Amino acid sequence: MGLGSLVYNLGCPALIKEHSSDREFIRSESSLITIKRAKLIIRNLKGVAGEDDCCELDKLELGIKEVEDTHGGVISPHSREKYLIDLMAMNWKYECNARLVARVSCSILYLIGFVMLSIPTVSTFVSVSESFFK
Repeated sequence: MGLGSLVYNLGCPALIKEHSSDREFIRSESSLITIKRAKLIIRNLKGVAGEDDCCELDKLELGIKEVEDTHGGVISPHSREKYLIDLMAMNWKYECNARLVARVSCSILYLIGFVMLSIPTVSTFVSVSESFFK
């Protein structure tokens, strides 16, 4: 289990470690996101996104550019809901699904750890049960 924890600490994206869910991430970070940060997220996501998500990213990018051009970069609550929350949710999804090898390794190591812990537990339970029923 210690190795599983080590793999988790080394391989888990910081975004996932810091926030327990996508909703918590959006709630705590949406007021901090800027146009510049949104563009950076879009650029990073375009490098890993599938074709369907790239189309969605293009739409979000156009919307953010429109906000930047018409409102001078000031993000209104309406624009935040319309564009940035979807972008943040997509960012969370890709971060959550990143690093497949680390996730599988961590799962396997934790599983092995739990099995190893269950062996003495079951053995003790059987011994106590035999003593109780004799």
